[in-house]
Amino acid sequence: MGSLIERAVMLWEPPPSMYTRQAVLVYDVADPYAVAVCFASPSGRTPGIEWRFARELLVDAVELGREVGEGDVRVRIDQEGWITLVIYPEADCGLPLLVQREVVAEFLAASYAAVPVGTESARIDWDAELAQVFGGAA
Repeated sequence: MGSLIERAVMLWEPPPSMYTRQAVLVYDVADPYAVAVCFASPSGRTPGIEWRFARELLVDAVELGREVGEGDVRVRIDQEGWITLVIYPEADCGLPLLVQREVVAEFLAASYAAVPVGTESARIDWDAELAQVFGGAA
């Protein structure tokens, strides 16, 4: 299994706009507690935007069917099987984006195959992380 799992997704803004945005869900085994949703820049000439958040947020929304999250990213699921990611680029301005539950469930299944729940900490090079935090060599 590769170290990077990517799943291209189409995200919709909720009605009335239903504007679509292309994005990629990313799971990197080197950062095993996190997932990211990445948006390309419209021109392709500048870096895109990446929102990184806990894999557990998606797990709780998909498997437990409850609204989760605080701060920049919140996740909820509705009765029709749509997951709403609400990204807050500013404190009072949220961008809700819809994605199908099945798409997220498949993405999470691939992430579980790469790094099962409960084994994440074994993937982290703690000496290197501490060296980075404290600015020294491990």
